[in-house]
This record gives sequence, structure tokens and C-alpha cells, in this order.
Amino acid sequence: MSAKKRSDSVLDKLPPHQQTALEQWLCEENVSYKDAAARLHQDFNVKVAPSSLVPFFQSCQQRRMLDRIAASSTKANLVVAKLKANPAQTYEALMGAVGQLAFEAALSDQKLDVETLTHLANLAISGRTLTLKEQELSLKRSKYQRDTCELFLKWFDDQQLKAIASAPSSNAEKIELLGKKLFAEDWEGIKS
Repeated sequence: MSAKKRSDSVLDKLPPHQQTALEQWLCEENVSYKDAAARLHQDFNVKVAPSSLVPFFQSCQQRRMLDRIAASSTKANLVVAKLKANPAQTYEALMGAVGQLAFEAALSDQKLDVETLTHLANLAISGRTLTLKEQELSLKRSKYQRDTCELFLKWFDDQQLKAIASAPSSNAEKIELLGKKLFAEDWEGIKS
């Protein structure tokens, strides 16, 4: 059962620098309530019962947790924005997120959720593979377009092809003649 925080608590009336010192002792240095109460008396001439530090500590822990959640949310939103702005950087952003998670877990002495990190790393690898395939497709598309334009220029310069295309023949006859000219022995004719 948690201790109820009194509205007239001496600790709530401490100046900010004293509250910060007390929070540091309890949350970062992990001193006992008894030692923290003794330090308050020694350093700031404030006398409190060790049990009165429980609600203060819980309040600090809750605020710190909310701050971490807010910071994590901000980081997550930045990653999402970066991915939306430049999808090609998906791999780098996800690997950065994996590294950040591992770093935060190590700092807070939390057990590292290897399964989650593995899933994120696999997602990053899949994203990287997709990015590489997209780049490959883009290169193939560019090559196809360039090759098509080069072939058109060759065709346009070929006087025989011009003559066939502008002849008064039917389209079927033009296709047959153009096919024989362009594809030579590979031309199999029009299949009906």
C-alpha cells in the first residue's frame, strides 16, 4: 500500500534546488529513506520522518517515467517523420531505433527484450532489401527508357524504315515489313 501524500507536506514547500537534491539522492544515488532524511536535516536543516519521503519518491518516479514516455514518443515521431520524408533511409532509421532501445535498456538496468530487438532488426533488414530492390527497379526503368530512345533514334535515321512507315500500305503489311527489317531471322510474322 502506498503512502498518501499530504497537501501540506514540508517536502512540497522545499525550494526547487532542495527538491532537486532530494530527488537525486533518492532516484539516482539510491540512498535509503533514513539516509535521505538525515541529509535533508544536515544539508538544509529540514526535519522529516523517513516515511514521509515515500510519496515524494513515488511522485518523482512517476514524473520521470512520464518524461521518458514523452521523450520516447518524441523520438518515435521523429523517426516516423524521417521515414515519411525519405523512405530510402528506412534501414538507417530503424537500426538507429534498435541501437537507441538497447542503449536505454542498458542505462536503466532493464532486461533487454531480445525478441523485440530481433524483430526490429529483421524489419530493418527487410526495409533495406526493399530499398535495394526499388533502386534496382529504378535503374532498370532508366536503362529501358534510354535504350528505347536510342532504338527510336536509330529507327528514325534508317531511310528504309521511314519508307516502309510512310508507304500507302495497310498497317498489317507495314508491320510485316518492319518486323522483317528490324528482327531479321527472328521475325516470326504476325500471328492471327
